[in-house]
Amino acid sequence: MSRILVVTKTDQPSSSTAPPEAIRTSALTGAGLEDLRQAIANALASQAAAPDDVVMGTAARCWSSLEAANRGLERTQQVASTHQDLELVAAELRSVLDDLGEVVGAVYTDDILDKIFSQFCIGK
Repeated sequence: MSRILVVTKTDQPSSSTAPPEAIRTSALTGAGLEDLRQAIANALASQAAAPDDVVMGTAARCWSSLEAANRGLERTQQVASTHQDLELVAAELRSVLDDLGEVVGAVYTDDILDKIFSQFCIGK
């Protein structure tokens, strides 16, 4: 995450010193506000261009679930086309629904919960 250092009230005398990279602003005179706007826009643009690991991990998990759902639909179609028992078709469709449920967060598999809780220290 980007940080933007801002010094305010630069229209008033001050004894404090700020780092050279700080943007000096004054709400009274408007000085430095355009520089601050530009710094914010640049920070947002760079953050949007570089997605974090959480987003990438979520995208990979969703893609994996969608691929599993697609394979399940193909199996369902094969089972249905061979006129096998409807219970087998229903079982395949249930598996597809579970895979799609993972995409929207409706299914909480042990694997997902293990990943979540492995990052937290829970009191003993």
